[in-house]
Amino acid sequence: MKIIRSFDKLHRKTETVSVYLAGFLIMIMMSLITLEVILRKLANYSIPGVFEISSQLMVGVCLLGISYVQNEKEHIAIDFVAKKFPPSIQKITNILIFLLGFFITLIFAWQGINSFVDSFKVGEHTIGILPVPIWPGRFLVAFSMVLIAFRFLLDIVNQFRKAED
Repeated sequence: MKIIRSFDKLHRKTETVSVYLAGFLIMIMMSLITLEVILRKLANYSIPGVFEISSQLMVGVCLLGISYVQNEKEHIAIDFVAKKFPPSIQKITNILIFLLGFFITLIFAWQGINSFVDSFKVGEHTIGILPVPIWPGRFLVAFSMVLIAFRFLLDIVNQFRKAED
C-alpha cells in the first residue's frame, strides 16, 4: 500500500504541474491573439501562423487539466439516481464507471502515442505560411490520456482501499 500512496502522491504532483502548464499555455495563447489583434488594427500587419500555433496550444489547454479535475471529482456527474442506492451499490457503480473510463482512456492513450510517434517520425507540420509542427499537440494528447488513465486506475484502487478501512 505504501507504493500505491507514493505513486498517488507523485501522480497528484504531475497533475498539478499539468494544470499550471495549461494555465501558462492559456496566457501564451491570449498574449499571441491579443498581439495579433493589436497589430492588425494599428499596423495592418498579421502575425504568420497565429491560427496554427493557437490550435496546437488549445490541445494542451483542453486536455492537460482533465486528470486533475478527475482527481478532485469535479467533472459533471448526473448522480441523483446513484445517490439513492445503498453505499455498497454506489461503490460497485463507481468501480464500473472508473473501469470504463480507464479502458476508454487507455485506448485513447495508445492511439495518441502511436499518432505522436508517427507524426514525430515524419516531421508532420501544418500547411501554410508558417509550417508549425503537429507532434507537440499529439504528444500532449498522449500524455494527457496516459495521465487520466492512471488517475482512473488509482480511483479503482482507492475504492478497494476504502472497502478495507
